[in-house]
Amino acid sequence: MKFLCFTRGGGETCLGAVVPSGILDLTRLMRRTLGAEASVPRDVGELVRLDAAGFAILQAIVRDESKHAPYVESPERMQVLAPIPRPSKNIFCVGRNYREHIIEGNRAAGRPADDFPKAAEFSASRGPR
Repeated sequence: MKFLCFTRGGGETCLGAVVPSGILDLTRLMRRTLGAEASVPRDVGELVRLDAAGFAILQAIVRDESKHAPYVESPERMQVLAPIPRPSKNIFCVGRNYREHIIEGNRAAGRPADDFPKAAEFSASRGPR
């Protein structure tokens, strides 16, 4: 499953899932399924904090395509937001192609392909301002 956060015209932040027909609004669908007063995730950070039972409910909702139609929208109608708008800690990511990237860079620099860093390498970015 691929998840994202979005808003429609600056309104409420919602959690969505990419489905073949568009973006499934999980926030609205979960509220409809669990009740308007239910605490439902509105971003990927809240999704990550779900317990096993909560995530099982979310998976069942995503898999039950019979209820999706009213909650699927075109990506053009929404503004995609940061997946975790207010991270509580630093977030570290490593690309899936890390090994291939190092080999490619080593070859371009004339070093042996298997010359991997001897110590951890870090970079940081504050993003656009």
